[in-house]
Parts: sequence; structure tokens; C-alpha cells
Amino acid sequence: MVRFETFRPQLKSGQLTPQGEKIVFELDPPNHDQIILPSEMTDFLLLCTGEHTVGEIIEMLYHRKGTIKFKSIYRTLHYLTQRGFLENTHPFNENDETEAENEFRFLTFRPPLELSIGRRIVNDRERPLGFYTVSMLILIFSILSFQFFSPQWLSLSFLSVNGSYWRGLIYLFVAASILLSIKGLLKCLLLLLLTGRAYNFGFVFNWFAAYFRVRSDSLFLVNNRLYLTLFHATMALVYFPIVAFGYYLFPHIPAHGSAYSLALFLFLLELTPYQESEFNDLFRSYFEDDTVNKLSNYFKPRPLFSLVHPFERNRDYKLFFLFTLFALGWSGFVLFILSCATHVHFANMMRTLTHGTVLEREAVMISLSLLGTFGLSTTYNVLRLVYSAMIQPITRFTMKAAQSRRSFKLSSNNPKEILSILESLPLFSYLTVELLTTMVNRSELKRYKRGAPVVIQGGEGRYLYVLLSGGMNVVKRLPSGRAKTMGEIFPISIFGEISVIAETSATASVIAREESVVLEIPADTLRQVAGEVQYIRELESFRGAIMVNQFFTSAPVFRDLPDNIIQMFITKGKIESYAKEDIIFRQGDYGDEFYLILRGSVGVSVNGRPISKIQQGGFFGEISMIADVPRTGTIHALEPTQVLKVTRDAFWEILAHDITIAMFIESVGEMRVREDIEIIRTVA
Repeated sequence: MVRFETFRPQLKSGQLTPQGEKIVFELDPPNHDQIILPSEMTDFLLLCTGEHTVGEIIEMLYHRKGTIKFKSIYRTLHYLTQRGFLENTHPFNENDETEAENEFRFLTFRPPLELSIGRRIVNDRERPLGFYTVSMLILIFSILSFQFFSPQWLSLSFLSVNGSYWRGLIYLFVAASILLSIKGLLKCLLLLLLTGRAYNFGFVFNWFAAYFRVRSDSLFLVNNRLYLTLFHATMALVYFPIVAFGYYLFPHIPAHGSAYSLALFLFLLELTPYQESEFNDLFRSYFEDDTVNKLSNYFKPRPLFSLVHPFERNRDYKLFFLFTLFALGWSGFVLFILSCATHVHFANMMRTLTHGTVLEREAVMISLSLLGTFGLSTTYNVLRLVYSAMIQPITRFTMKAAQSRRSFKLSSNNPKEILSILESLPLFSYLTVELLTTMVNRSELKRYKRGAPVVIQGGEGRYLYVLLSGGMNVVKRLPSGRAKTMGEIFPISIFGEISVIAETSATASVIAREESVVLEIPADTLRQVAGEVQYIRELESFRGAIMVNQFFTSAPVFRDLPDNIIQMFITKGKIESYAKEDIIFRQGDYGDEFYLILRGSVGVSVNGRPISKIQQGGFFGEISMIADVPRTGTIHALEPTQVLKVTRDAFWEILAHDITIAMFIESVGEMRVREDIEIIRTVA
């Protein structure tokens, strides 16, 4: 498929007519069809002559206006294509799901329909004391309500009311709708008390309820871990005090045990680790990582399971272990409740199916489908979790065994020939012949048979590898446990650069596609000579080149960029280092640079208030570049930090060559502007 940036749009013959803030484009006779677009798209439409690519048009518009709206251009071309206003067409794939997203499709109870009924309620100021009081009262009443516990809670007794499964389904729908709607109202109240803001109201039609919903979007304003924990814990347990208070006010309402059984069922849904839930939100809030805490807000939702899996980020292995223990415990309790419900209801259900009315039989079939789907979903997720947890150590063990059996050291080699090969590689151009000779003399030459692993994902990085002959496949174990071939390595080329930067685990495996010869340069050798004065400058340049290359192969946002775009970042960017607490730029400064964090982390503050943390793999400074406004916040280094700084002209030139990353950065910038505005409002 032709890349979007190289597409040459050509408008059909027609006439442009300005109409205030809009512009009308009408086709020439005999069609006379017309479309209405924002007037800001006039210059873009005039350049759609078929002579220029989209990338070239973007560059020309930037030099004219100094700023570009990438999403507007993309949507306009999409609209023109759909309406047939172009002589040529481009196959848009706006709604296609990526393979990565398909990797995380779990069986869940997602609502099939949501209707938006409002955008925002704003309070005059935050009331943390009021939030603390209300949330603590809810938690206390939740704990007190457990004094009414009975085995009936565990049997999902709401499925049958007075022996009728049809009445049970009606009770389930009505009671669940009431409980979820009251929860939504309380959630709105707590958000207003805690943040002074509540966003995105809606009415949700679920498989078993129809209720009022409010999202937790304004929680980005909260940095206090205690308040976040209280909020999510309160929202998970809120059903129990609602039921207890309801029966306190109206003691003669029937189905007391069924109400608590339903509250327990909804509580378990709030704790599910396999889809969006209060537990997932709480768990995610404990990440001190911008990639998860912030940037994940701009991607399509994925199960938390995919964000903490050790195949994605090995440093999260302990976190994944805790997550796995909780998920297994939750799943075991759910399956136990389902077994209790089956034990209580099964005999009666069979009798109803045999002797009951048609209405009761249909109700029993629906109830059985509900139980079966819930049990199947839980079992499926447990199997996926156990498989993923076990596959890493098993895979690593088998690959280590294969590595030792299928590789051997070559006893003879020609140092001069190897030296000439290294000198031809661009990465080694930073090093002198003397240093290269030292590296070659301390290296080993190895032959790997077909199928032998050279680098094992999750293993320690101890070498810098140079492939001299043969071929390699780069294989990554995805969070689902499936192995995916990410690319190929051909001679003469370098891999394993991550070991030169730090003693970190490999993010993918490299396996010999055929019999191959590899030069293994010990990372320790480079670290040893790094302390020698005459080598410091060239090794720093060498280290910087590797650091930038590693960033673009591991950062979640940028690792799928085409090679030519990565090369543009590398050639047009400049590496800068900052000590802890150094100010990179201040709020209100003129912004003329875009920053990628190669190492370390930075803090963001607005009006002197700390609001977020951006770690390695993230970026900042895009707002001033895209919106052409002064810096909206102050950025300072939280630890020794290295960044790749890209100038304004280079930034726009790069984005013009990749509309996908341009729209992503633009979307993040827009979201951060809205967040900054809300934070400024709360401070004011």
C-alpha cells in the first residue's frame, strides 16, 4: 500500500467559494456536488493538484503558516476520498486494528452501547477534607455491612426471586441499574470534592443493566497517592453501603440476601484484573512511568495485563508477579462463587427446564448463559495468565541449552581483516584505530549453527555483536506469550548495543537463521577503556550514537517508526545532558525545540505545582512546536538525564514524512494543553 505521505491528492475540477469561517467546494457540471470545509483548509485544497505529495504539501504549508494541523489534513483527505472529490484515491485504514491490539482481546463484559449526555461539571474549588470525610464514611459502612454476611451472598441468589428465574432477571436488571447509577452519582460527587472537576457523563446499556456513568478523567489532577487509593477503594466497595443504607431506610423491601449477593457480584467486577476496572485504575496509578500513566491515555484501552508483563519491560517482573498473584486469587474466588451458585441453582434449573413454563425456561437459559460466559471468561484469562507466566523461564532455559550446544568458538581469525570490517561500519567511525584494535584483540569469534540463539530475551547483555556472515532473525516474545519475528539482521551489521549502555536485559531474542559467524565484543572491555583519558571523548560519541539508536528500538511510541524517519531524528537531533534539578526550560519561555528522553526522567510543573513525571522513552516540548505558543510548563531533570533535542525546522520536516507519528504527537499535545488548562484553573 502506498504510504500516506507519498500520496499525491488531485482534486476534481471545481470552484472554491469562501463563506465566512467555511469554504464551499463545488464540482463543475454535470455533477454540481459540493462539500463544506473549514476555511483553514483553503491553502491545502489549492495545493491538491496532483503535483505534490502530502508530505511536500505539509512542508509548504509549514513554511507559509509556521504550524500545521495534521489531523485536520488527514480527516479532510479522508472526507474528500469518501465523497469522491479526488481524481485519485488512497486506501485509508483509519479503523483497522493493529496486531498488537488483537493480542490483548480477552473475554470481557464490555457495554455494547454508551450514550454521552454531558461533558463537564466544574466546582468553585477543591474540597479534600470533604472528599476524605465522604470516602471514609463509605469505607466504614462498607466494612460494617459485612456483619450481615451469609452463605446466600456466595450463591448469586439474585438469579432466582421467590423461585422464579424470570423475576430474577428482572430483579438483576433493575437492582443493578439502581446500584450502578447511585455509584455514578457518588463518583461524580467525590470527583468534584477531590478535583473540582467531573468529566464525560453518559448513559450505559450493559448486558444486565442500564445506568448513569461518569468517567474518572479528572484524576490526572491528583498526585496524592492516599487520595487515589481512597477513591478507587471507595468506588469498588460502594455497593455494600448503598444496599445497607437502602434497607435501613426501607426495611420491608424483600430479597435482602439477593441484594447483598448482587453487591458482591458488582464488587468482583470492580476488581477484575482483565479489563478496565477500579482495581486496574488503582494499580496503574502506582506506576511512576509516563509511558503507562500518561501516554497510555492516548492509546486505545488495553488490559493492564499487557502493561506490566515482563516480556514488555523486564524491570516490571516483580510487579507482574504481584499482579499475577492477585489475578489468580481473584479468579479462584470467582470460580468458587460460580461453583456455589451452580450447587444451589442447578437442580432447580433442571426441573424448571423440564417442567417450567416457556418464560421460565427462557429465563433459565439466559441465567445459564450468564454463568457460563462468566466462568468461561475467567477460565480463559487464567489459562492465558499461567501460560504467559510460565513461558518466560521455560523459554529462557531451553534457549540457553540450545545456545551452549549449537555454538562454538573459532580458534583462528584475521585481526586485520576484522579491523577493516569494523572501520567500514558507521557506528565505529567514532573510534580510533588504536581503540578498535584493543577491542578486536579482546573479542571472540564464534560460529552459530542454524536455530542457535545468540541473544536471549530477558538475559543479561554482556556483548556487542557484529554479524560477519550468515543471517539472524529478531524474535520478540509478546505479552500474550506468542513469539513474533520483528525483523532480520544481515551481514555486516551490529546488534546487542543495549549492553554497551548499561547492564540491562535484552528486549528481544536474536536467533541464527542460517550458519553464521559473529564477533562478540565484551561490554566490559568498553567500560574498562572508558576510564582512559585519551578515549573518553570518542567513547562518549560512540555511547551517544548507541543510546539514540536504542531509544528508537525500545521506546513504545517510536519503536515502529520507519528507518528513514529514525535516521532523520538521529542526524538532525543533538544529545544534551542535564544534572539532577537542572531546569531544561521554564513556563512562559519561547519554545523552539522538541525533546526525546534517552535516559533519566523529568518533572513537569505548572504555576509552580508539580503535575507529572516523564520517564525514559517519553517526550516533551511538543505543545510549543505545534500550537506555536510559549512553554506551558516548567521542565526539570529529576535525575541525571540525557535528551535528544530537535529544532523546530527539523521537527516539522520529520513530521511531514510520517503523518501517523505527527497525529499522535499532535494528539498528546492537545491532551496535555487541556490538562494544563484545568490545572491552572484549579490553582487559580
